[in-house]
Amino acid sequence: IAGDVDGGKSYYYLGLVQEEVDGEVEKAFPYFHKADELGYLEATKHIAQLFIDNSEITKAYPYLKKAAEAKDNDACYGLASILSDEKQSI
Repeated sequence: IAGDVDGGKSYYYLGLVQEEVDGEVEKAFPYFHKADELGYLEATKHIAQLFIDNSEITKAYPYLKKAAEAKDNDACYGLASILSDEKQSI
């Protein structure tokens, strides 16, 4: 698999197969992480969403921040929501 964004996309889809077809979320994480490392933003956002779905907001934060810094609108909204919730609970 190529070591660039296209390679990242390939790793992302391998992760999706593990997660959605095989039902193996834990086995999918290494693929999502590799795709993230290769700069594939969809993988970065997906990792964040998996953590959010598991109520692991602290773990989701760096991934959301990374995607928001890349000017992804969904990530900006998600990050703002998390930060807003944090302020309300203080």
